[in-house]
Amino acid sequence: MQNACSDFLRGCGYVFRGIKGFWVHPRLWLYAVIPFLCVKLVCSLFWYVLMNQFILPFGGKVNEIISGWGWEGTGQVVEKIILWFFIVMMLMVFTAISNMLFELFGAIFFAKMVRQYEHTVYHRPLKPDISFQKDIENAVSCGIYAVITLLFTIVLFVLSFFFPVVIQVLTIILIGYRYGISYCSEAGFNRKLTLGMLQRQFQGRHKLILYGFGVAVFLLLMIPLISIIFIPGFVIGGTILVNEECCPVKPLGCAQLPSPSQPSSMQVKSPSESQTDSD
Repeated sequence: MQNACSDFLRGCGYVFRGIKGFWVHPRLWLYAVIPFLCVKLVCSLFWYVLMNQFILPFGGKVNEIISGWGWEGTGQVVEKIILWFFIVMMLMVFTAISNMLFELFGAIFFAKMVRQYEHTVYHRPLKPDISFQKDIENAVSCGIYAVITLLFTIVLFVLSFFFPVVIQVLTIILIGYRYGISYCSEAGFNRKLTLGMLQRQFQGRHKLILYGFGVAVFLLLMIPLISIIFIPGFVIGGTILVNEECCPVKPLGCAQLPSPSQPSSMQVKSPSESQTDSD
């Protein structure tokens, strides 16, 4: 039990190592600035349209109706309640949507950022043998994975009203695990691993480390407005995790299985080959 808790907390530590690793390498900032500005521009436009075209007119209409009944003070109070209710709800929704858009828009940039970081820290090749088309395919698969994660989150959020404690714990575990895989994906793609193959790399105690990493990510993403600035750090944290836990090998990368044309030292020899060797 003590080892399990230690592994879980160790996974949590990779989140903060990743955030620190991103901010102490200014060269990495450029990879996050462009998608960040794009997401903020899109979300700001949506916020402006919703506030000025729907929420404020709706609150004013309710105030006008209630004031028409002779309850002018009550109408103003109700209008303010509606305004603040929608602001709080929009903050929650926009936090989730902006985080997901940042992941989608930033996928290609984050792939380059991870390669730069692995090259600087772990001396892996800056340009691995991965085509731009493959980068696009990886970005699409990550986008689909992120959308499915968001749908799971919405369903579990609704169910939590009926089964408060059980569903909330399940949400943290399930969504945290998916976040862990998602933020480790770029380092996995650099090793030509699919998302399914990457999940199979985390077995035994490594799975607990992954859960710790994912749960810490999940809890930080719940912080409204500012959680988006942590996302590049999460990507770097997942990269560190893969390099030090999933593939802790030589600086130039993960050990490769011998190709069919290369004889393995564990290959079983035929009787005739054994006789030849003895001769």
